[in-house]
Amino acid sequence: MTVDDLFSAAAEHTLRGQAPLAARLRPRTLDDVVGQTHLLGAQGPLRKLIETDRLSSVILWGPPGVGKTTIAEVVALVTKRIFVRLSAVTAGVKDVREVLEAARDRLGQQQQRTIVFVDEIHRFNAAQQDSLLPAVEAGLITLIGATTENPFFEVNAPLRSRSTLLRLEPLISEELHSSCGVVLRLNQPTQHQMRLSSSCNVAAETAARRSRRLRWHSLWPRAPRSRLLMQKLHSLRARFVMAATTTMTSFQR
Repeated sequence: MTVDDLFSAAAEHTLRGQAPLAARLRPRTLDDVVGQTHLLGAQGPLRKLIETDRLSSVILWGPPGVGKTTIAEVVALVTKRIFVRLSAVTAGVKDVREVLEAARDRLGQQQQRTIVFVDEIHRFNAAQQDSLLPAVEAGLITLIGATTENPFFEVNAPLRSRSTLLRLEPLISEELHSSCGVVLRLNQPTQHQMRLSSSCNVAAETAARRSRRLRWHSLWPRAPRSRLLMQKLHSLRARFVMAATTTMTSFQR
């Protein structure tokens, strides 16, 4: 082990100790994941694919806080394939090509396949999404994309057609309360649990209401595309009014 490896390991250990509460309590098994029973229940299709390590390319679509990244991290822990993380906020076409080239070399030299997790995939532009398409189509990588936006508007049709779209539902109050209970048991002394439990209940109710609102908000395209749609409608309306006026004028003559 080199000196750089030692410093990297020390830095990772320090970061784990100082990580936010949500990161420290992130589930590490499918049984620990709260909600999404239609996908991760005993007979859930996603659970079967993950447990048998037969996961194909998928797009996880749902509002913030429902477990998209958590599911991807669980896949990273249980899969025998190499797991690579990309953030669409910071990664570019060059980064994507480097990941794909490494996946190709790994498959040829070690016969080991690669899973690529792209967080916030809706932030990739058309060129960046197109750079993933040949590798997904050829089976070079297994893509896991996470998005809060409607993929029918934000993900290219060719890439979407080669992936399984999985809709994650907002967490209900009971599921949020169970999460609060885990936090209280692991992180707070007994004398403060009653007061914190009350605050946690209020937070759970607020989060549940917000999650329900975000569910309907995510069904629609983002503001720039909405404005473009409205501009097109106004243009069509103006053309219609002009045509109608011209027709009425010709009839009057």
